[in-house]
Parts: sequence; structure tokens; C-alpha cells
Amino acid sequence: MEQTHEAVLAEDKHCPHCNVIGKFKISIFRKYFHFFFIPVYTSERFSYLQCMHCKKTYEAETNYRALRQSNKKQENLPFWKTRLGLTTKIMAIVSVFFLIISLFVKKEDHKKTENEDTENVQKDIRESYLQKDLNKLESNDYIENNTISHSLKLYVANNISGIETSKLKYFTRFNENKILVLVRVEDMKKVSYSSREILVNTIEECLNDELKLDSLNHYIGVQGNYNMLMVKTPKESNLSGFIADEKILFDFYNSDESNNN
Repeated sequence: MEQTHEAVLAEDKHCPHCNVIGKFKISIFRKYFHFFFIPVYTSERFSYLQCMHCKKTYEAETNYRALRQSNKKQENLPFWKTRLGLTTKIMAIVSVFFLIISLFVKKEDHKKTENEDTENVQKDIRESYLQKDLNKLESNDYIENNTISHSLKLYVANNISGIETSKLKYFTRFNENKILVLVRVEDMKKVSYSSREILVNTIEECLNDELKLDSLNHYIGVQGNYNMLMVKTPKESNLSGFIADEKILFDFYNSDESNNN
């Protein structure tokens, strides 16, 4: 409780204690509601009259607005207790509140950005691994020296029609319990729609039946001149023969350097 006003009443009053009609001093006290130790508004008010002659104090019921207009002498209120001060306090509290919220949101956004950046870095790394393997499709020596790729080439040539199988290029590699098969088709437009999906199914048939690799997870990608045309993995497939998302193959690679070279 704090004293906020002290003044001498303009009108003389009778003191029951000393039986003198004279001046009385009034003191007003207030209790404030605090928000984070900042007084926000008045919760209760009390007033006391004191006889200027005998100093006897009485509790009084007072019209505070009338008192403020009629007092001959009134102490100046501290700024933070005035209406302007109250408005300033409210604005300060609101500003602090929004500052805390903005800092929290900024922190969460920063954390989200870091997570997205980390994820993008991992995707970029795996994309570079896939690109390195796609570049190896141009090497005929690799096909001839790789048993799996050579076996796929012969099996597809003997079991599929409608495609110039002699122009197909193959690349294969293992990563733990996974096998990646990349096939290069120079001109997919010349391949009928029915033969496109058959090509992928024939490759998978060779892996399972001919090469006995059915215990492995198969990742098959068919590359055209400019982009990936068909993709088939244990989780997702796109066999339309037009444009396939090569990111589907990223699961074959590890997000670090291990077993990716």
C-alpha cells in the first residue's frame, strides 16, 4: 500500500476528540495490482483524516474526484501513477510481450532454417553421389568389366523387344543390403509405351531370378538424354517413361561419405 495524496481540506471540520472546529489533513493510500513488479492499476483505495490540532486520525469515506478538484494543496503524483504514466506502462508491457514473442518466433524460425539447411545439404550430397554414378554410364569399359551390368545387358537383350538393346548402357553398385541399377536410353521416344515399363520389370526379373539378388532392395533408374525417365524403388515408383523424380533414388545412398564411393 502506498500513499499517493496528502492535502489540507478546504472546509473546516469538527474533531470529536478535541472538540475543536479546524483544519483536517487527508491522506489517501492505494493498493496496486502489479504485473512483473510493475504497478498497473489501483485495486483498492483508503483515506484517513487527521485533526491538525490534536493529531487524532480517523478513517474517512471520500469522493476522490471531488477531493482532487477542491484541495488547496496536493502533492504531485509520480509520473508512473498518472494517466499518462499508466498509458506508458501499458505500452511498455505490450512492447515487452511482443518482444518476447518475436524473439521466440525468431528462434524457432532460425532452428527451422538450420534443419532445412541441414536437410538440403544432405540431399545435395546424395544428388552429387547419384550424378557421379550417372556419369559412369558413359563408360563402356565399366559395363564389360562389371559382372552384374554385363549379365543385365545380356538378359535384357534376350528377353525384350521393341527397344534397341544394343544401345542401352548399364551401371550397377551395392550399398549394404541395397543394389542400384542405372540404365541409359538414348532416345526414349522411339520406345513404345508398353516396352518402357517392361524394361524396368525385366531388369528386376533378372536381379531376382537370374542373379539371385532377391534378398536385396532394388533401386532402378532409367536415364534419358537430359533427365530421369523411370524410377523404381522399394518405397516408390514412377514408370510413366516421361519425367521421373530422381530424388526417389536418394535413399540408396548414405547421407555421409561411407559406402558412397
